[in-house]
Amino acid sequence: MVDLPQWGGAASLCRWSNISPINFYASDITKSLYKQVVSFVINRRNTLTGTLYRDDPAILGWELGNELFSPTCDTLTVPICGVERPIRYYPSVPASWTEEMSNYIRDLDPNHLIIDGAYPNQDDVRELPNVDVMGATYYEGDEAQLLADKAFIGGRKAMIIKEFGLAGSSTLTTVTNILEAVTNDTSIAGALYWSLRGHADEGGFYWHYEKSIDESGLTVYPTSLHWPGQFPYQHALAVRDVQS
Repeated sequence: MVDLPQWGGAASLCRWSNISPINFYASDITKSLYKQVVSFVINRRNTLTGTLYRDDPAILGWELGNELFSPTCDTLTVPICGVERPIRYYPSVPASWTEEMSNYIRDLDPNHLIIDGAYPNQDDVRELPNVDVMGATYYEGDEAQLLADKAFIGGRKAMIIKEFGLAGSSTLTTVTNILEAVTNDTSIAGALYWSLRGHADEGGFYWHYEKSIDESGLTVYPTSLHWPGQFPYQHALAVRDVQS
């Protein structure tokens, strides 16, 4: 429903309402704006099928946000793809905000799953009745964190891997490891790959570029995998219990 600050999202709502980012989760103004976004999306009518989004079985669920953190403006060092890197970081989201917004979504739409948007996972969220799914993003070098988060969630909520795959030279190894974990572990309900790009209309493939910093401090541009051609298709079939 809203993205982490470097892509807009929470920071944009604060800017539009002249609210300091530090007050995003506490301000009645930004909470009201967030609920307006939520209501608009959930009650939108698909112009092709005529189905309201809240009634559409093609939609898996509603995630409160993408990699949400608490909007301080502190610059911290955090592990990204197994490397400690500085980032303007949002620490943990107040569970009271997650509870309020998950309750609001459930009132609007009783038909879909509600997915926690906080990262990292929090103790209190495991007890909220209207949060159905928890999880996080896992990239190159994050396999140990995946196991730790699985133990943390402990079966109290369904767990999904919200993002995996975009990394450096060992992307295929990471993708294979995570897909094998999902295939062999029924406590992980699924995984969402980021990003897999197909053929471009003008020829070649679409690409995803996202600047990062490698271990030596050099700027690198990890790219997406391509389909057909690069994705470990047999593992994807195994996740779905489908025989090729």
